[in-house]
Amino acid sequence: MEIKWTPDMAVGIGEIDEQHRDFIAALSGFTKALSVEKKRDAAAKEAFDFLCGYAEKHFTAEEMYMTAFSYPGGKDHKAIHDKFRGEITALREGYEAEGGAEHAARLTEVFYGWLVNHIKTVDTKLGEFLKGRLK
Repeated sequence: MEIKWTPDMAVGIGEIDEQHRDFIAALSGFTKALSVEKKRDAAAKEAFDFLCGYAEKHFTAEEMYMTAFSYPGGKDHKAIHDKFRGEITALREGYEAEGGAEHAARLTEVFYGWLVNHIKTVDTKLGEFLKGRLK
């Protein structure tokens, strides 16, 4: 699976787009590292640590925008973030309990699939709302 940023993922808000690009670049790097057998465990731990931390940082930034500008879809958007936080936790717990390349590979697949879908649907709506309000 090739993981890369594409222009159709832009939501038009510089900080959010930059975080999305960084997130996808990190996922790409971790996917490559996970494919090397002798680096897999270290890469998986690094991937979980980084991606979980970065997801939290990114979600917090988006949620601050939603609150600051009274975004009408904010409650639902945050609920989507909260659900994904739970999925991340479950993946991490599965990896820590059982180890294995399948959990690590699943991490990048879930993150990438979720992130692309989330950007192109939910975050695009937030971006449209914020464009007229951010100067």
